[in-house]
Amino acid sequence: MDAAVDDPGPGRLTATDLLRVEVSVPLGIEASFALFTDGLADWWPASSPLREVEATVTLWEPQAHIRVTWAPGATIDVRFAEVDDDLTTVIVEHRHLDAHDPATRALITGDDGWWSVLRAFAAAARARTAPAS
Repeated sequence: MDAAVDDPGPGRLTATDLLRVEVSVPLGIEASFALFTDGLADWWPASSPLREVEATVTLWEPQAHIRVTWAPGATIDVRFAEVDDDLTTVIVEHRHLDAHDPATRALITGDDGWWSVLRAFAAAARARTAPAS
């Protein structure tokens, strides 16, 4: 399977204020959006400290874009880009990392942060497309 579908990879940290992580999953854009939003409780890693974060949805564009704010002023944009009918790239941009304390910033950018979340999302997407046994 394509490496981009298997693992979100290392992501990119720009200066101290933006983390961008993306993964391509073997689902169409509508199914990807539904899994990310409606199915969140089923795939989000139970062990992820990000699960406990309280955030407010400030933008909701189905099959395209979600934005949430997270105290103390950080924002998280999740965008869905259709590659083809059965492949969607999901892009997470966590902005204003410098608004977080050093421990929270390390958590967000570490292995248990967004990389862990997108790996779990990709695994759930692959499970939906796996042939029934």
